[in-house]
Amino acid sequence: MAETFATHTSWNAQEIRTRSLEILEQMRIRNGEEVLEKYPHQLSGGMLQRIMIGIAMALQPELLIADEPTTAIDAITQYEILEEFIRIKKQKNTAMLFITHDLGAISKVADRILVMNSGHVVDSGSFTTSLSMPMTRTPACWWRNDLPSCTATARSYTERRVPMLEVNNVCVSFRSERQEKLFGTTRDQVLFDVSLKVPKGTCLGILGESGSGKSTLGRVICGLLKPDSGELKIHDTSVYASRSGRKNLQKRLSVVFQDYTTSANPRFRVKEIIAEGLAARERNQKIRLNRAEETSRLLELVGLNASYADRYPHELSGGQLQRVCIARAVACQPEIILFDEAISSLDAHTQVQIMDLLHELKEKLGLTYIFITHDLTSVTYLCDEVLFLYHGRITEHIPVSRIAETKDEYAKKLLASIIEFD
Repeated sequence: MAETFATHTSWNAQEIRTRSLEILEQMRIRNGEEVLEKYPHQLSGGMLQRIMIGIAMALQPELLIADEPTTAIDAITQYEILEEFIRIKKQKNTAMLFITHDLGAISKVADRILVMNSGHVVDSGSFTTSLSMPMTRTPACWWRNDLPSCTATARSYTERRVPMLEVNNVCVSFRSERQEKLFGTTRDQVLFDVSLKVPKGTCLGILGESGSGKSTLGRVICGLLKPDSGELKIHDTSVYASRSGRKNLQKRLSVVFQDYTTSANPRFRVKEIIAEGLAARERNQKIRLNRAEETSRLLELVGLNASYADRYPHELSGGQLQRVCIARAVACQPEIILFDEAISSLDAHTQVQIMDLLHELKEKLGLTYIFITHDLTSVTYLCDEVLFLYHGRITEHIPVSRIAETKDEYAKKLLASIIEFD
């Protein structure tokens, strides 16, 4: 953060640090002194994005260009950041160019709108006038408010079914950056007695704001992080009790990550990326596969044709590359797939397409999903149950069909913060 102030001001180190702490506070980032000492890879995606927004606002520019500023941020934080944009625009008389794929966000901030499709301007004008016209020229896929719910049909309450995966009383803490001279280092608690069950063939949504512990819980479930206490079971077998437990988890669980650009090796062609999953399947099942045939089958399964096999990641769109990552995850023939913010960086049209694909794969292959996200719309579309995580604690765990009936204050706040386009 100091780089911006050092370049554009004549402030000394103490003034820069004070101003940096003020920005972190404005962006709702706790423990500012500690955050300033961290590297970007040590922060959650939402927290890092809030810091970048704060840096852009810090020098109070006359023109602020915001390029997808609220992508991959939870509903509550998104709402508050948009309020901050509005405050700056009014109080500082700052002009703003707001680039986004989210109509809900742009309807709250923009005075005028320009709609582009395939490199061409297809609509423009005042927001109210432009979008009250028939949308024959505008991508209809922007309207996620009309997304149907796959959970509308009655389903058995999952507590009555045998769980495939269980998390029991898990606690996780990390060493704090604070150094105590007398007592050594301290530890910051991230997860507090978290417990959940995931029955076979269902989808559990884990919903929470940035920094709530979602990704940490995901790492525990994947076997990448051993908890301080508690237990992880798959098919009633403890994962961390023995080495064979870890191997059992690795055979049965795959992961699709948020950042598809870094989870796919840029030097690998698509067939080589998918081959990583096929190699794991060969090791697990002790078989030999015809990788060319399997790659073509998997590409077709995720909606891509065989010609994509020889392409590199930079030759694919975001949605196409995420489909490749899904194909790699499915190639292992897992029973469970964990999605860690897997669609949050995609535009609304692509999000709908990927969710349709995930629903189709779940039904066709009998998969079980754990869906980590901050987006309630995708949860209601894809999940059977939702778990609300707030500051490392589960505040609510209910069927998706009963979200509107929730009594939990945090869940109510999250519901109230959802920005929709009317």
